[in-house]
Amino acid sequence: MADSFDIQAAVRGDITITPEVHPDDRAARLKTESRRDMLRDCKDIAVFAVLLLGVVAIAALAAYESIWDAGASPETKRWSQTILSAVLAGGVSFVAGQKIGSK
Repeated sequence: MADSFDIQAAVRGDITITPEVHPDDRAARLKTESRRDMLRDCKDIAVFAVLLLGVVAIAALAAYESIWDAGASPETKRWSQTILSAVLAGGVSFVAGQKIGSK
């Protein structure tokens, strides 16, 4: 094969080959993608809200056990303080990560 053609040397830049799309098909595809994205966003918000409520409930229970429950044993108070400090450290790390990640 002495006659070969190097397409990379002949063409500089990007080449894209796309089929011709009918405007109605394109509109339907864009509408479907928009709905899919909105559903994904709603699902992400719902999951975040459920997890946030769970963390808040755990933090409230730990705060109650470590601060206001007079009948709690010292071991229970230590465990609840550990959980409370872990929740607070995780919250601060999450907020700091959001601030750094958005830059």
